[in-house]
Amino acid sequence: MDQELKSYLDALQQRIFDRIDERFTTLNDRISTLDSRISTLEGRFTNLDDRISKLDERISTLDERISTLDERISMLDERISTLEQSILERTQEMVRDAQTEILRAFERYQNGVQIRLRSLEAETSNLKTAQEMRLANHEERIAALEAAILRRHPAA
Repeated sequence: MDQELKSYLDALQQRIFDRIDERFTTLNDRISTLDSRISTLEGRFTNLDDRISKLDERISTLDERISTLDERISMLDERISTLEQSILERTQEMVRDAQTEILRAFERYQNGVQIRLRSLEAETSNLKTAQEMRLANHEERIAALEAAILRRHPAA
């Protein structure tokens, strides 16, 4: 029986080793498959990392461009403010000059009108004086005529 038992145990051992070998083979196949999948995933992650780093570079470039544009916009804002101030100052100066020219023109006009008015006043005054003198002359003549008539025809 020893021999039978030994043979039986050897056969059993052989089956166990065969099963273990099958399982190891299956596990090794699965591990190989997992390794290839992991390699594929690592490749994908490497590809994703490359894409992400390229995107990061693009984002950095865009950030730099935005910074540059912000600086240019700030410079343009300053230039616009300076130009607005300059235009405002020039416009105010032009308005003041126009006002001065208008006032000078009115002053010249006013001087001419005043001269005409004084001339008219003088002429009117002269006419009034002349009329008063003529009226006084007529009154004297009428009074002289009345006196002459009264002397010739005394009152009855």
